Amino acid sequence: EITSAISASGASLFTGQEVQKVCERAIRFKQASVRLPITKLTQASYYLAGSKVKIDCVIGGAGETLVKVKAYEGKLAVRRGAKEITLVITPSLLDSCRYSEIRKEIKRVKRSVKKACLKVRVESVLAFAVLSRVARLACEVGANYFSVPYFLGCERLKMDMSRGCGLEITGVEKTEDFQRLIQAGASRIVTDRVDEIYAQWLKSAEEETR
Repeated sequence: EITSAISASGASLFTGQEVQKVCERAIRFKQASVRLPITKLTQASYYLAGSKVKIDCVIGGAGETLVKVKAYEGKLAVRRGAKEITLVITPSLLDSCRYSEIRKEIKRVKRSVKKACLKVRVESVLAFAVLSRVARLACEVGANYFSVPYFLGCERLKMDMSRGCGLEITGVEKTEDFQRLIQAGASRIVTDRVDEIYAQWLKSAEEETR
């Protein structure tokens, strides 16, 4: 059970850690993917070569980038070996609730990355109604995941998931939160503390069997 849950998690390369260290840890724990900026893609490809860990490339930086630039970055990332693409939705569109433009943004990038796994990402914790609306948009357009930072009650977004679109939660640091999200049906949990979570979970399981 523990191994299965950990293998459905992802790693992240946005904390200043060394590319090699993060990639080797992801391989050791058989994580699903490593999330990184396009500038680190070539390095990660080298260290992950021969493993089953996928590269999850973030496009659009912090989000305030032209849609055509995001589409180009997505296409380039796929050509360079990325199997998963994380699209950061433009924050200003979210702030002004311009959902029709958000839909167009997702559709444009979806076309550019073709069959690659597309994740629609909201970088900030916004009003639940806004997150819920964008989650439904992501599902309708054909995204594979809707991704949000961890916050209390984030698992409720699972109710908005449809058409095979999964919920991804990032920034999970505590074992109890990781376990709760797994039980709630989160499809992917991105954490930089996989080694600590694994060790603590395993220790608790061993104590329960004594």
